[in-house]
Amino acid sequence: MRIVCAGSLCIVIAGLAACGAAGEGARAPQGAEIREAAGPLVCLVSVDGPLGLPVARANGFLLGNGKFAVTELAAVASPGATHVTLRFRDGTVCAAKEFGLADPALGLVLLKVGEPDQGDGGLALSTVPTTSGASDAVILGWRHGQDQVLVRARIYNGIASGDLANRLKVEPPKAAVGFYGVEGTRPDVLAGAPILDAEGGVAGVLLQIPGSERAIVVPAGALRNALLAAEPQLKPLAALPKPLWPAMPMPVGKPMAASDFASVMRTIKSKSRCPKCAGKGTISIERAIPGPSDGRGRRQIQTTIETQVCSNCSGEGVVCPDGLYALVVLVAEGAVWLQSAPDVEARVRDAASTGGRDLLGALARVGQRYRTAYQRQLETDFGRMADQLPRGLVVYAQVQDTVQGPDGTYLMLTTFGPRTLLAVKADRLTPPVGPDGKRAAVPDVGEWVVLGGVGEGVATIGGRHPVLVRPFGWVPGPRLAGSTPTRPGRNPDSATPGAPEPKAPGMPTFFGL
Repeated sequence: MRIVCAGSLCIVIAGLAACGAAGEGARAPQGAEIREAAGPLVCLVSVDGPLGLPVARANGFLLGNGKFAVTELAAVASPGATHVTLRFRDGTVCAAKEFGLADPALGLVLLKVGEPDQGDGGLALSTVPTTSGASDAVILGWRHGQDQVLVRARIYNGIASGDLANRLKVEPPKAAVGFYGVEGTRPDVLAGAPILDAEGGVAGVLLQIPGSERAIVVPAGALRNALLAAEPQLKPLAALPKPLWPAMPMPVGKPMAASDFASVMRTIKSKSRCPKCAGKGTISIERAIPGPSDGRGRRQIQTTIETQVCSNCSGEGVVCPDGLYALVVLVAEGAVWLQSAPDVEARVRDAASTGGRDLLGALARVGQRYRTAYQRQLETDFGRMADQLPRGLVVYAQVQDTVQGPDGTYLMLTTFGPRTLLAVKADRLTPPVGPDGKRAAVPDVGEWVVLGGVGEGVATIGGRHPVLVRPFGWVPGPRLAGSTPTRPGRNPDSATPGAPEPKAPGMPTFFGL
């Protein structure tokens, strides 16, 4: 292997021979071998914003002698980014504060790996590029920022950078690049992942670019040429150039297919239906009443049907069985994922939004018995939520006040029961324009809401440390016993819109029951 040193930028740029070129006799990549050898060198890159929480994530991998990590430029250069960390499979975490190469045409950046030292080894670039046909390869990277996966793929001649720029309506790069295409990727494998050949050499780097129609790959040869032409100095991250290719929006929540989301919704409805009255709220009882005597000392027995309030659900028609809140969490995570993940069809997003709002509306209407059981499960879940963030949640909460954050106004809310402080960006609580052409107002201070979303982590806003929530929706909620913030000109005891009314027998209260 050949080492090129230029000042403080010293990188191994030539590597393994016999590196997975297309052609006869090429050995197919062996997943177990590659995962064992390359897995420890692939990292999850988290880019934190001014709230102290990730605003972007990408894959990265140590290159050459292990002093630099290759990752996606657009993620690291996210607006408002303040801090970049690299987390490896063994739990090692290090900070990146400088870069040695940033190439907008390639969409890549090389970050200087800080302490602790990762050792003296990294992945080597393949020396034989794919020029025709297709090559077997594997993609090794972090899936949705949660765990490291290996995905089999095939790379082939793809699209020129000029054509991609025209498609995306951005200024084409001065130096043309011929990107590879790739088959077999999944959208939840983050950009920046290495594409590895049979010998574990880096044949290219995965990019997930919105609007490109498919994932593309930066060829190893193009990265090698950029390294040879790189300036021999390190620069602070503040000096990063503007990315040419946009970053894929970072989805929140956990991956969920539309069919799985619909299945969980059906399960919640089924489990909530009172088994004794089948959701009616009343039961019919047949009573035997002795009739008049027949003159022989015998009485005729007459039957009558009486309707009574169901004792199992107190007439609510619904029950909250053990384990139901865990299903609600799945709905929250699925709804946020389907709303925020790329490449989700509009009809699927709309269905997730509608289904999620139906759940919130149902929880705003249920009676006291159901709500009490729901709160018990929620409080048990919240007792361990801090160690599980990001995590779905659906809560009854009261708006406490508003705080000006670095990127806009945030509402601070306190949950009923566990008294957890939440924060939601105000413009995320404004529903889309409705059929009347008007936008619903953001809930006012003192109002109760049923809020559903994903708790992303503990943020820092205005000197406070709430759990930041990415919501999928909210509805006005019932007024619940608890502290009510005082506000001039507002009656804290006034009824909150959406407070439940007594249920008439047989009237639907939950998902049409």
